[in-house]
Amino acid sequence: MLKRCSEKRDLTEWNAWRESNPREEIFLQGADLSNFYLVEADLHRANCHEAIFFEANCHDANFYSANCHDAIFFEANCQDANFYSANCRGAIFFEANCQNAKFLGANCQEADFRNANCHEAKFFMANCQGARFLGANCQEANFFKANCQEANFEHADCQKANFSEAKCQEAIFDSANCHEANFFIANCQEASFLGANCQKAIFQQANCEEVNFFKANCQNAQFLGANCQKANFEHADCQKANFSKAKCQEVSFNEANCQGTQIYEARLEHALFQNVILNHETRIIRCEIDDQTDFTNTSLSSVIIEPGKRAKLEQNIRRFGWEKWYRDKMEVKKPAHRFLNFLLVHVVRFFWYLSNYGYNTTRVLGWFAGFVIYFALFYTYFPCMLEIKGDPLSTFPFCFSWEVGNFWQMLAFATSTMVTLGFSNINVAVTNGIPDKWGMIVVSLNLMVGYFMLAVLVTRLAILFQTMGPGYVPPRKETESDKKPDTQNATSPSDGYNPAWPH
Repeated sequence: MLKRCSEKRDLTEWNAWRESNPREEIFLQGADLSNFYLVEADLHRANCHEAIFFEANCHDANFYSANCHDAIFFEANCQDANFYSANCRGAIFFEANCQNAKFLGANCQEADFRNANCHEAKFFMANCQGARFLGANCQEANFFKANCQEANFEHADCQKANFSEAKCQEAIFDSANCHEANFFIANCQEASFLGANCQKAIFQQANCEEVNFFKANCQNAQFLGANCQKANFEHADCQKANFSKAKCQEVSFNEANCQGTQIYEARLEHALFQNVILNHETRIIRCEIDDQTDFTNTSLSSVIIEPGKRAKLEQNIRRFGWEKWYRDKMEVKKPAHRFLNFLLVHVVRFFWYLSNYGYNTTRVLGWFAGFVIYFALFYTYFPCMLEIKGDPLSTFPFCFSWEVGNFWQMLAFATSTMVTLGFSNINVAVTNGIPDKWGMIVVSLNLMVGYFMLAVLVTRLAILFQTMGPGYVPPRKETESDKKPDTQNATSPSDGYNPAWPH
């Protein structure tokens, strides 16, 4: 009957019979229906397992709850067809016209939609795990709450497609056109958007952990509240993208274009921004950074950022640069040069440690005071190495027969030597025209340490004058007991526009 109706190009008789016999099982398993005329055909609950619909006209056909497992719809016209709750696992829709077709709740696991026209197709809550949409036209297609895990949309046109709340873990969107696509609250963990066009795409509150956006075009994309931890935006175009309140720990923006990018109240711990292009419109405001946030070879002079955060990032740049210099010096193969470099590296490392790479004034003053007290105590316990105007210093009994000097007098001498003023009238003791050997060594060391600390202090002050504000101290890392759900700042779909609604 179906063949006869197809030849007459009129399915009225078939549909009337189906309506009169709704419980009659339809077995089309393995049937060859190539080039059949099935416009508005009622094939609901039919067994079409491995059936061949090659170039068949299935416009507006009804495959509701049908078994289309491994069926072939190669180049078929499935426009407006209804595959609601159908089993399309492994089905082949290669180059088929599925415009406005309805796959709501359908099982499309490992289905083949390569080069198919899925414009405005409805995959609402469908299981598209492992499905292939390579080169397909998915413009304005609706994958709301669909399971697209490991699905392949490489080179597909997904312009304005709706993937809100969809499961897109490990999905492939390489070189796809995702212009204005909606991934609101979608789970895109470990997905790949390599070289994809994500202009104006919405990733608000999406899980983009470990997603690869390498060389992707993310201009004006929205990542508000998204989880972008360990994501890769290297060489991506993120001009005017919005990462406000996003979790960007360990994210990499190396070589990316972030001109005009808005990063407000985001988490940037361990984030990499090496060789990034920034401009006066780029905003990095109220973000959390740490000692590993890296803006090496990036200009921070024109970025809108708090002075303290800028100073912290500049300190990180200095530290990373010098740490690289330490490693390069220690890679010398010749033993003699390696030993000299070992000494040089430790002197330079200690120089920068004293000021925490020009960032900590308190540490500089603390070490300065510590050196002064150390030398003062040394002079106090060994006053015999010094004299005042040729006369020995006055001493006092301390323990047994040990004579010590006046601590306050020695403190004044150590301080004046430290600052290279020398106004205390105390000199190295001279016996028979020969200066005390240990006195010369200790006083010379005191003088050299003073010059060394003066250089550290001048370096710190020079950096301080350029920071335009106090430095930033990263907050301590919270423990498990400190973690509480953030209900106050949670975004609710009822707060204005909700991009999750299917279209």
